Amino acid sequence: MAGFEWYVPADHKHWCRLESALPSLASLGITSMWIPPACKASWYTGNGYDIYDLYDLGEFDQKGARHTKWGTKEELVAMTERAERCGIAILFDVVLNHKAAADYSEDVVAVQVEPQNREKVIQEAHAIEAWTGYEFPGRGETYSSLKWNKDHFTGIDYDHKSKRNGVWRFEGKEWAQDVDEELGNYDYLMFADIDHYHPEVRRDLFHWIQWLASQVRLGGLRLDAIKHFSASFLKELIAHIDQTVGQDWFIIGEYWREEQSVLSKFINFMDVANHDTMEGQSLEAPVAEYFLPLAYALILLRADCGLPCVFYGNLYGYPRPDGHGFVEPPFGGNILPKIVLARKIYAYGEQLDYFDHPNCIGFTRFGHRSNQYLGPVASGLAVIMTNGWTYTTKKMFVGPEHADERWTDLLHGCWGEVVIDSDGWGIFAAAPRSVAIWANKQDERRHEVEDFVFLVVAAVRDGRVATQAHPSSGICETAKYENKTRIFVLTDISNEPDDQMSLVRFLTYANEFDIINIAAVTSTWKNSSIDTASIFGVINSYSEVVETLNSNVPAAGVYPSGEDVADKVVTGHPVYGLAALDEAGPSNASTALIAGVDASDEPLWVTAWGGVNVLAEALNQVKNERNEEEVAAFVRKLRVYSISDQDDAGAWVRTNFPTLFYIVSIHGFSEYAIATWNGISGELYRHFDKGGPDSSLVTNEWLQEHIRIGPLGEKYLNWSYIMEGDTPSFLGLIPNGLNAPEHPEWGGWGGRYILADSSGAQSLFSDAADWVIGINNETYLSQFATIWRWRKAYQYDFAARMQWTTTSGGGQGSPNRQPVPVVNSSCGTLEIPYVFGESVVLDASESWDPDGDKVSFEWFHYREPTFRLEGDIPRISPNVTFEPLNKAGSLVTVTPSNNKTIHIILTVQDSQPMNLTAYRRIILTPID
Repeated sequence: MAGFEWYVPADHKHWCRLESALPSLASLGITSMWIPPACKASWYTGNGYDIYDLYDLGEFDQKGARHTKWGTKEELVAMTERAERCGIAILFDVVLNHKAAADYSEDVVAVQVEPQNREKVIQEAHAIEAWTGYEFPGRGETYSSLKWNKDHFTGIDYDHKSKRNGVWRFEGKEWAQDVDEELGNYDYLMFADIDHYHPEVRRDLFHWIQWLASQVRLGGLRLDAIKHFSASFLKELIAHIDQTVGQDWFIIGEYWREEQSVLSKFINFMDVANHDTMEGQSLEAPVAEYFLPLAYALILLRADCGLPCVFYGNLYGYPRPDGHGFVEPPFGGNILPKIVLARKIYAYGEQLDYFDHPNCIGFTRFGHRSNQYLGPVASGLAVIMTNGWTYTTKKMFVGPEHADERWTDLLHGCWGEVVIDSDGWGIFAAAPRSVAIWANKQDERRHEVEDFVFLVVAAVRDGRVATQAHPSSGICETAKYENKTRIFVLTDISNEPDDQMSLVRFLTYANEFDIINIAAVTSTWKNSSIDTASIFGVINSYSEVVETLNSNVPAAGVYPSGEDVADKVVTGHPVYGLAALDEAGPSNASTALIAGVDASDEPLWVTAWGGVNVLAEALNQVKNERNEEEVAAFVRKLRVYSISDQDDAGAWVRTNFPTLFYIVSIHGFSEYAIATWNGISGELYRHFDKGGPDSSLVTNEWLQEHIRIGPLGEKYLNWSYIMEGDTPSFLGLIPNGLNAPEHPEWGGWGGRYILADSSGAQSLFSDAADWVIGINNETYLSQFATIWRWRKAYQYDFAARMQWTTTSGGGQGSPNRQPVPVVNSSCGTLEIPYVFGESVVLDASESWDPDGDKVSFEWFHYREPTFRLEGDIPRISPNVTFEPLNKAGSLVTVTPSNNKTIHIILTVQDSQPMNLTAYRRIILTPID
């Protein structure tokens, strides 16, 4: 596919346009894309063929801007990386024939030659002033130190001294002889003609090719204007590419000839019309709109048609060359995508031609059966087209294996069905001046064409193209397992039921964490004993269900064995709080904590369900045994989430190590009723926000039905005060797409916390409030709401995992699994810069469900991370507008109405009665 059109708006957004379109193009069957020259042109609005600096891909402020017409280097890199993920090879348009827009002029002795015969001298050697000096002031010597001057060129087309246009060859230089013979010698084309035999030039161009390959993901090159430079240099260049960076690269050269016989071999191989024949181009001869589908059907659906090309303007449309109006894609943009998709699905196998009428022709393809070489079964097709003004039919053979099948037109230009007779013949029709593509209506892949939606947004006129892609099963499935959060649990288990309840839930997520240790500790309520027996009891029950759990997850996300978890159980001193510092030696929990921190450069999360004297021990020992810099490095790797202060060690730790990343609700000692973590389930016992949270999901009755099932569920006790008060400490660490452990101020399942000291002297995060609409449709502003707003999702998710403990996956009746959200082909938090006043396209159409369930999409502005909500708060955020671009809601434009950072949350849910939820967070950051 040609990934651009000459008159695409000069809005520096094209790389972003292409990036958003890639998933849809890949699902169509596009396998490679030719992109325009990405290098800085003579001005930042130039298309790039007026090349200025090869090494500036939109990175340096020169020629009017940092970006190119197409966008910035960062956007180019992101686009090519996404293309690689989508299986689309990028062909980079390379302009090595000339350079334009020099920074200064030089005096040069040159001969003037006849423009129509460059071998004929019309004025002998004389002094001219040529623009041949290049300093690259924005780039300097970054990437290359070569400063181009007159020695690096062979000719020019303008004498600044006499203010004359023409063609001048520099004295002492010769045109290359192994070039096209048009105009006597067609070495010279335009601007300052590069001397490919100059050693500095050759060195720099060869180096540039390797540099380019190191910067962007490419699958090949399109070499511009190759008839104008030395064939021997071209061979050396390609050999250099093969030997260094691109043995598998596809390389094609632009070559114009007037003789049809010379071009025929090229056309037979490439089967592509000249891009310069489109409206407004130098060889303008546009194809009539009605004929475009016919031409594309011939190019795309026939056998042995080389490498067909689809033009950007035919898919998306483009502004008219005169600046007045817009050229819409043919037939509203709905026909060509289906022809391309028909190629992908049906156009295989033997071909029969019916070229027996001057105004109506047809052909059939027999398809193939599924095999390891050809891929899925392709049932074949029948194509009929006419340029006449009458409804036309043609009898064509598709094979007796299709007997009694009913075939219909994929393009819906002809209604009705064609029944294939017992001998394999059918009578196929085409409407006047159109093409019809007939295929079996019952074919197992027919829905891919029928259901495919290719959206071309009207906003393409101002720079936005949005397309809807098909979900790609498997994408992002294992991303959450790649960098598991390291966790060290401190639990005063058996003080009350909730620790054991939390441990049951924790182990159902054991495949998503890197469990370093589970430590039995004391607290103010259990101040002189520890309990490992209860921990081992839960782990033993977990051991009974690990195999069943693993049948429900991918290989990348297997659960650790019960034995492995049991080996990680350690103990703190059975003393209260800071008394542990007076013990004769360190507890084995403290020793394990130090070892856990030292074992990796990644953060270690200490989730404190009880007291934190083990943490105090470890920090005290490190402080006494290491120098100041080493202590600081140790502290930087620690993260703490404490369920309030449950002994006197917490305050001591924060006082002595103020820079320690520490999340805790600050309140009077034991005044737990006002702590954020109560939002997990505590509204009935603590008397807050009644009517807002769905309290039915935390009753012992609901838990009895959905959680207390199987061997592990038997360890889930009845709650005494509230359900799982300790769970928020790890709930926000689950990689669900919403949670961002390093940013508690962003909010998530574990609540939202902000810095208590904005000066930066401390890293203490404490309670913050969210404004939430409850299930009773009333509004609530509280710290508890930062957790209970997600209750349905976290309770249903837990219930599904408990089903995993009792029912094996992979067969009929398998338990439900979470959908997989994908936004703009990204698997994690997506940060997008935006210019205030412009819109951003978000595409979640690659999202999918591992059980094949239909998924629904909801986009909302999570205001609290960056906005302060006070006074009269509108129920719907006025700071951002969502515009759905498809019926499913998976494709939207987002328009911020406030020049601030915006957190967008995508919620994806499956269609089961207890529907599971997954998220993606998109952060829109304004560009000043």
